[in-house]
Amino acid sequence: MKIYISGSEDPEKRKQVAEALAKNGHEVIDSKSIESQIWILSKRGKAAVRTSLIPHCEAIFMMDSWQNCEIARKEFDKAVEERLTICFENGKGA
Repeated sequence: MKIYISGSEDPEKRKQVAEALAKNGHEVIDSKSIESQIWILSKRGKAAVRTSLIPHCEAIFMMDSWQNCEIARKEFDKAVEERLTICFENGKGA
């Protein structure tokens, strides 16, 4: 399953989550790693690029504290709109 990671800004935590998902056979799209390649864009532009990837995935993995991140909230809304499977770290929902 292709899973989009959203939430924590901690690169080490994101790496751990991505590795765990990949180990379980999933293809991982880490929005933060993509953002580093579009550094020239404004915050709004980065959010647009990141959310444009969501329809190409089957699920989104919301890391703890995602509610505290403006872009993660937009990614969540897009995932709901696209009817993706939504997974929450430690099983905690919205």
